[in-house]
Amino acid sequence: MKTKLNNVENKKFTVENEFVTYGFHYNPSRFRKVTNKWSFLNKPIGGLWSSPKNSQWGWKDWCESEMFREKSYFKVGFKFKLKSSAKIFILNTISDYLSLPDEYFWRDPISMTLTKSLNWEKLATEYDGFLLTEKGLEETRDLGFDPFVKGRQGFYSWDCETLLVFSLDCISEIKSLRNFYCGVTRKGERKEDNN
Repeated sequence: MKTKLNNVENKKFTVENEFVTYGFHYNPSRFRKVTNKWSFLNKPIGGLWSSPKNSQWGWKDWCESEMFREKSYFKVGFKFKLKSSAKIFILNTISDYLSLPDEYFWRDPISMTLTKSLNWEKLATEYDGFLLTEKGLEETRDLGFDPFVKGRQGFYSWDCETLLVFSLDCISEIKSLRNFYCGVTRKGERKEDNN
C-alpha cells in the first residue's frame, strides 16, 4: 500500500521505505507530542525527527557537510518503517503547501514575524506525521514576503529531507543501527554490523 499525498499516490515514498533517526536509541518514554513553538522557524517542539534512509539529502548528509556532529553520533540510532495505516502529510511541492487551508496555520502573538507558521498541533490531530521531501524543501525554503504564498513561513530552518512523526503508533519494524556480532573476531575485537 502506498502512502497518500492529498489523495494522490506518491510513488517515491511508500510504507516500505525505511527511515532513520540518529543520536539516541529508541525509547518511547522520551517521546513528546508536538507543540507549537519557534514560529519564526516554522518548527514544532517534540515528535520523532528522522530522514528517509535512502535520501539524497538527509540529516546525516547535512551534518557531514556542515561538520555539525562527530562521526560517533551516527553509530547510535535506529531505523524504522511506517505501518500501512500511517497517514502522512507529504509536502513535495509548493502546491502541496498552498493547498492546506488557513486553519492549519497560526501567527505567534509574541513573535515579531509577519508570516504564519504551520499549526503543528492541529496537523497532528489529523495526521500521524509530516514528510518534507527534498523537492518540497527546495520549493518552500525561502518564501520571503511573496503575496502568492499567502503570508506563510517557508522551511528555511529545515536542513534536509525530513519525516517528523507525530504518533509512535504509526511506526513498525524498529531496529537499532548498532548491532554487535555475538562473540569476537579472530583478532579478539568486537565486530560491528552497521546496517
